[in-house]
Amino acid sequence: MIYAERDENGNIIALRNNPVEPDQQEISTEELETFLSEYDQNKTISAFFRKLDNEVIRVLDDLVDLLVMKNIIKITDLPEQAQQKLGNRKRIRSKIQDNCILDEDEIL
Repeated sequence: MIYAERDENGNIIALRNNPVEPDQQEISTEELETFLSEYDQNKTISAFFRKLDNEVIRVLDDLVDLLVMKNIIKITDLPEQAQQKLGNRKRIRSKIQDNCILDEDEIL
């Protein structure tokens, strides 16, 4: 869900993954499209979708880990390239967590 943070005039000033106020409603698709169309198409929208993609990738990493842990799949069931990519991400995430380079909210 995407929530809009608004100024005193009701104009959207930021998009959030979580509500910033109690009982805040999700932004409508039409309003989101209007907001995004008012900004530089090459920078704002691309950055917005990169962040969303990174969040989905993190969810998929965790999903694969859960499926392996519950013995629903084996990591070796995945193609070799997928195994390597997941392994690389896991090693990097582990090193970063050990060194506390990123905050908890940052996604890797």
